[in-house]
Amino acid sequence: MADIRSVTQLKVRSSDLVDRVNTTRSPIIITQRGEARAVLQDLESYERTQRSLAMLQLVLESEESVRRHGALPHETVASRFRRRRRP
Repeated sequence: MADIRSVTQLKVRSSDLVDRVNTTRSPIIITQRGEARAVLQDLESYERTQRSLAMLQLVLESEESVRRHGALPHETVASRFRRRRRP
């Protein structure tokens, strides 16, 4: 179950809430006028999410490139890689 707090609680108890997300690694949803408006998350989880999204973006770009230009056989790619690594 999600931890949901109001923006007023965030103002009054910000230090406690930051400690909580860092301890539990669970985000807190912040509401304003009864509507979800923001998420408070620990830095490690945020950075992990950003890395995951970056990797997903690379996969999507690769898939799009294959759709547009076709794929090369593994042997061709490996051969080109070996040639580039030679001094």
